Amino acid sequence: MVRSMSGIRGHLTLIRPMNGTMAGVAVWIGWSVETGDPSPLNVPLLMLMASAFLVLSGGNIINDIRDAELDERIHPRRPIPSGIISKGKANILWIMAWVLAAVTTTISLLMNGTTLLPIYILTASLLILAAYEWKLKDRGFPGNLSVSLLTGSTFIFGASLTGSISPLVWAFSALALLINLSRELLKDMEDSEGDSGYRRSLPLTRGRDAALLVSRGAVLIAVAVSILIGALAAVNPMFIVLVIIADGFFVSSVFPSSGISASTMQRRSKMGMMFALLAFYSFALI
Repeated sequence: MVRSMSGIRGHLTLIRPMNGTMAGVAVWIGWSVETGDPSPLNVPLLMLMASAFLVLSGGNIINDIRDAELDERIHPRRPIPSGIISKGKANILWIMAWVLAAVTTTISLLMNGTTLLPIYILTASLLILAAYEWKLKDRGFPGNLSVSLLTGSTFIFGASLTGSISPLVWAFSALALLINLSRELLKDMEDSEGDSGYRRSLPLTRGRDAALLVSRGAVLIAVAVSILIGALAAVNPMFIVLVIIADGFFVSSVFPSSGISASTMQRRSKMGMMFALLAFYSFALI
């Protein structure tokens, strides 16, 4: 029984279901903003949400396989270095996840029957994610940018089911990309010591000040985009309030008072992302 529970926890740790769920919610928000329909009770949409969950879960598994050697040193209790899940089994799991993602997207298209855009976006996303895991991750900023691009694409993925993507959805996507880029750089600052000798992250190659400068630039542009969306959402006071709170966390994460650690900055950014997602959610409901 203990081994069974340990195995379940290991699999959940490996796929990070909360991250996949957030990706699925982003797909729904993209659909809702595009169509004006706040209900997720649409089978083709649910299939795309499942696809986003599976793509991200597969990517998380590949990430742990690739990081197994590093995790033996800095995260020895993770599923693969601890021996709870073997590399061979993990490889089977990510392949299954990505195959199922293709299947669910195909089912969505067969049921919807209006556009092939989702399959194009899925294919591009899988290629970018594979490039990140096997090539770009260790190269620092290009890896940060590719992950952020994938984060922003989830909104576009949902909207693509309609066959068109409005400027408002593009704005949501850009906002998510910029926010995630800032947080990726803050995470690299936090992980600099452990990454030394393994990755060429921006803080290690150009210095922490350069990484913070780029992170600040991403946040300031994101705040400008959020103001633009807020102007379009003038009839939604809840969205405006939540965006103001989110922007406050983002700005405080990259313009900290002296003595604030990179870990604290990263936590503030994470809180901002939570409020931003709530803001997106509130927009979708109106």
